[in-house]
Amino acid sequence: MYELKNGILHQNGKPIIAMGQSYYPSFHKAKYPLPEHMDRVALMKEDIRWMREVGFQFLRVAAIGDVRLEDDEVKVNTPFVDEMIREANAQGMAVSVRLQGYVMNLRGHSDYIMLNNKNEEMEKNWSAFMHSSLFHKGIIKDNHDSTQALARHFADMPGVVSYQIYNEPHYPYNGIFDYHPATLAAYQEWRKKHGLKPEVPPRSRPKDAESPEPWIQWRLFSMQAMSGFLNNSADAAKDAAPKQETYTCMTSSPVRNIVMEAGIDYFDNGDHMDIVGITSYSQLEGATYYHSAYQYAMCESAAALNGKHAWTIEIDARTHMPPRKGPEEVYALLAAGHKGIVFYEWRGDYPDKETPLPDNCGFIFNNGSKTKHYKRSVQTVQFVNQYSTLFAAAEKKRDGVAMLFSKYAAAYADAYLIPGKLSIYSLQAAQVYRELRQAGFAPDIVEARHLKKNVLGVKLVFVPCRREWLDESEAIQLDAFEKQGGMVYYLQQENGMCGPTTFGWWRWNKERLDNTTLEFRATLETADVFEVCEYMPLMTTSNRHLKGGMLEGDDYSLLILNNTDPAHRDVRNAEVTVYQPFSKAIWMTLDEETELEANGNSIVLPVVKEGGVLLLKR
Repeated sequence: MYELKNGILHQNGKPIIAMGQSYYPSFHKAKYPLPEHMDRVALMKEDIRWMREVGFQFLRVAAIGDVRLEDDEVKVNTPFVDEMIREANAQGMAVSVRLQGYVMNLRGHSDYIMLNNKNEEMEKNWSAFMHSSLFHKGIIKDNHDSTQALARHFADMPGVVSYQIYNEPHYPYNGIFDYHPATLAAYQEWRKKHGLKPEVPPRSRPKDAESPEPWIQWRLFSMQAMSGFLNNSADAAKDAAPKQETYTCMTSSPVRNIVMEAGIDYFDNGDHMDIVGITSYSQLEGATYYHSAYQYAMCESAAALNGKHAWTIEIDARTHMPPRKGPEEVYALLAAGHKGIVFYEWRGDYPDKETPLPDNCGFIFNNGSKTKHYKRSVQTVQFVNQYSTLFAAAEKKRDGVAMLFSKYAAAYADAYLIPGKLSIYSLQAAQVYRELRQAGFAPDIVEARHLKKNVLGVKLVFVPCRREWLDESEAIQLDAFEKQGGMVYYLQQENGMCGPTTFGWWRWNKERLDNTTLEFRATLETADVFEVCEYMPLMTTSNRHLKGGMLEGDDYSLLILNNTDPAHRDVRNAEVTVYQPFSKAIWMTLDEETELEANGNSIVLPVVKEGGVLLLKR
């Protein structure tokens, strides 16, 4: 019935948007809808039937049970999860299984815990989802063997279409990581491979007179180490079960202050796993909208650069969230081109004494009563199902604009980061993305290395930092892009006669005087760049609170809009102008479907609540 093909779920051969729920998704011993001594199976079957009844067709679970080594063979015993998969299949749901817990330690190793810069062990709180050094040889073998055994165990169960590789992986937050002896040895090998002299990693950020380079290289190594461990885990699963697609579930750290601290790389993940997957608990209103949209865009770009697709593996369904939040999230994810949307979770966790967040997340409370957002969230699921193939078969329509993401620049800024304060790189990148969206564009996020093949058709690149912050190889790649006809602008801060001014844009290949007080050429505002380059967005709206993106199918386009007004006012009489031909316009929301009359390329919308979709037929 179900099959995953290149990150798009197919039901009976037809592509659909995977609308999913999480149920027993955690390996934490106190996170569950019902304690073990009660009838978990009966409640599980009741909940799965209810989920399917309201429209969910995808179930995310974890391989909770017993995985042990007997006579040098890994034995898997997961009776409850097996029964859950059988029930989901019987009710017509596809299933994804998270394979690994906090650490896969078959042989009882005791020396594997990550160590911080003070040689202290990491804090094992419930949200620290990875405990072991990424280079402990015993853990690496145990991880490989147990991952393969679990992948084989679930591979032939009907309805199992994908495997999750760990959950929200990141380095711990109680210090700088990781200084385990195995990691320190691996760092020396990494430096040798990259032509660098042997050097112990720094244990603190550089002081003013010190070079930031040792810190930058240590941060870049740490990020690559995390990606390598996750990718090797995905390889192990794929080797054992080639039919199931792989993904992990990454936090929003790459668009936040903790980009280098957490060590998560969407782009490396996109190079390797079948799906690029994220977690999102952010807002889609006011200024915060741009942070969420930035994360969604980076995730989608990282996938699309490899011809793959993005999913939001875990999205907000907290029991106390307002009814409008579900529709807002889903509209924004569809606009960004995501093909799977999985809520966390269905039933609130049982309020046990050790439960981290009792009854905090769910469409229903632990006692089975419906939350305040239940009705509107269910309507959202059913709305997507109604037009599912239209969404699934359409890809993001790109406007040729991109923002550069530089890990080197992020590490450079991190070298001078005051703990608890904002990273100047992350702050600038977020602000640049915001200005590009406010100008009407939906930029892709790319690294410099992607511009050679340029599979996304980028024509104009914004670099959200000074060119001195980039690695030499990035500068060479940007030079080559401009020589091929592309345009690049970077942020330049002037130090004028009256003191420093705000940042402005400067053309990449345009020479700049060393002494800016003698420079009589001004930097550009974002709007100036688009005017100089004669660039127009794909669409414009008359109301600043309407933000969105466009998808393109074979004979139609979808303009998907969010009402981002933080005061929650309906948008009335807004006009949308689309810069492409169309013959028919249909407005689709959770509450209505109506054909609209166009005036040339402009359309006046009905009342817009949380958002809506404009179907444009060619």
